[in-house]
Amino acid sequence: MRASMKISVAVVLPIALAAGGCSMLQPPASGDLPAENSPRATITAPMQLTFAEFEDSDVLLALRARFRLPRLENAEVRYYERWYREHPEAILRLTEQARWHLPSIARAVIERGLPGEIALLPAVESGFDANAQSSSGAAGLWQFTSTTARHFGLAHNAWRDERRNLEASTGAALDYLEQLNSSFHGDWLLALAAYNAGEGTVRKLMKKSRMSGTNTDYRRLRLPTETRHFVPKLIALTNVVRDPSAFGISLPRIDRRPPFVVVRTEPRVGHRQIASFCGVDEDVISQLNAWQLKRSTPPDGPFEINLPRNCAARFDLALLPDRAAEDALAARTDTSNYTVRHGDSLWRIADDNGVTLSALRDANPGIGPALMPGQMVRIPRATSIRPDASREVVHNVSPGDTLWRLARRYRVSANSIADWNRIAKDGLLSLGQSLRIYLD
Repeated sequence: MRASMKISVAVVLPIALAAGGCSMLQPPASGDLPAENSPRATITAPMQLTFAEFEDSDVLLALRARFRLPRLENAEVRYYERWYREHPEAILRLTEQARWHLPSIARAVIERGLPGEIALLPAVESGFDANAQSSSGAAGLWQFTSTTARHFGLAHNAWRDERRNLEASTGAALDYLEQLNSSFHGDWLLALAAYNAGEGTVRKLMKKSRMSGTNTDYRRLRLPTETRHFVPKLIALTNVVRDPSAFGISLPRIDRRPPFVVVRTEPRVGHRQIASFCGVDEDVISQLNAWQLKRSTPPDGPFEINLPRNCAARFDLALLPDRAAEDALAARTDTSNYTVRHGDSLWRIADDNGVTLSALRDANPGIGPALMPGQMVRIPRATSIRPDASREVVHNVSPGDTLWRLARRYRVSANSIADWNRIAKDGLLSLGQSLRIYLD
């Protein structure tokens, strides 16, 4: 998770970045900070919205109402604020790129009760580009290294790289940030510094400060150069979002509804085939599904594809063979209805009802990741979902494993794993314990 990066933009969505690519979304490293020529922005107090009001509001407005990171004013913050003021076109290109990812990220951040600024962290990490990769190998929106990705259950093989998967990587990143925040006793500035430099590095610097009689506050630590600029970049950007008029910028509205939906399909369905069916450029499909490394759904699942909304309506179940279509129809008819409440997500509804996420999506074709209170969701009856012995895997519990983490890794519900192995959902797992898991 490094802020300085060489980003390669392989594809560009029709409404995304103009010529210049993601490299122009990021301010250059400040080096020796120049003298200030512009006045300090005056920041106004944010509006306060309830979660219910978020349903009818702009995503940036909803996040702004939840900004609560500590104030930070130093030379680095002022440098990046000045850069954003002098390059408003970079902010506008960034918000265009963010349209594809920020609605889902914002909802996840708000559901967890995290500071709204956290949803803007991918702007600093990757410019909201799922294809971004640093020179050190960190990849995706949240710039996970391979080691950290494995620790948080993100799969990476020849077919898929979940560091580039919006839903999976966001869940893992927020898990990591919550863990760091707890580790540093609620100090978000230290947690963010550790996200960039590593927890061990920050703790060593804190120990060194204590031994020299210096305060261990974030502002007093002698952080590595990259990390010293990482947090100020985020703070400066959130100051722009908090009061864009102070920077001479008019931010566009970002709709709370993601511009894509998740559609169930078959294994090894190529992006070219889907693009041809939908009448869009193949690069559009591949950009929305950057985690599918071979431009195809993996042979071992999950058999899902993100499609633009206007394409998904046509696609629906058209590529499923007759038998699979019949199975999907059966799943939809053997259901009960559930009314979405505030804070619900597809994953939470699936887990609470003991069904797999894919079974829930099968029962609700075309449903997107963002749910609205009052929306009706069909719940397939758990009794109609029978494990298929041919799809059984045996997982031996390793350090750090939990039912929730295994559920996310294997794309099943934690309730299902508990039921299959006759263990309590909230029970502790033992190292070396063998768990039977039935894949979709």
